Amino acid sequence: MVKEFYANLTNLSQKKKEVDVRGKGVLYSEANINMYFGVLVEEDSYQATLASITDEELTTVMKSLIENCWNKIGSATISLEF
Repeated sequence: MVKEFYANLTNLSQKKKEVDVRGKGVLYSEANINMYFGVLVEEDSYQATLASITDEELTTVMKSLIENCWNKIGSATISLEF
C-alpha cells in the first residue's frame, strides 16, 4: 500500500491533499496526519504570519531586515571573491 500511495502521489501542489490508494481517497494534509497521530499543534504568531502574509509583504520585510543588518555593520568591509 505504501508503494501505491507514493506511486499515485503525482501532484504535490494540488489544493486538496488527497491520493487514491486501492480505490479510496487518503487525505495527507498536515492537519489530517496530526489528527491521526493525536498530535496537538498550537498555532503561534509565526505560523499565523506565514499563513496571512503575501509574497510582496514578505519581500518588504526581508529587504528591511537586510538593510538594518547592513546599517549595523557600519564601515566593515566585506568582499566576495569568485
